[in-house]
Amino acid sequence: MELVELMKQKVSDGEHQINVNSSELKRLDKLVNSGYLTNYDEVMSFNDGTYDVVFYPTERFKEL
Repeated sequence: MELVELMKQKVSDGEHQINVNSSELKRLDKLVNSGYLTNYDEVMSFNDGTYDVVFYPTERFKEL
């Protein structure tokens, strides 16, 4: 599932935590810089190069 679609699904389920890889972290940075997220926090990193993150969507996130 594409990152933004996964994030939308999580938000509709009342959650804001996802597991991402390093390239998806760069996409999260772009979403922050574009105003779709206020920020995100890396909660945990794993040996396989993935991260659990909590993301904070803005009202503009609904436009995606």
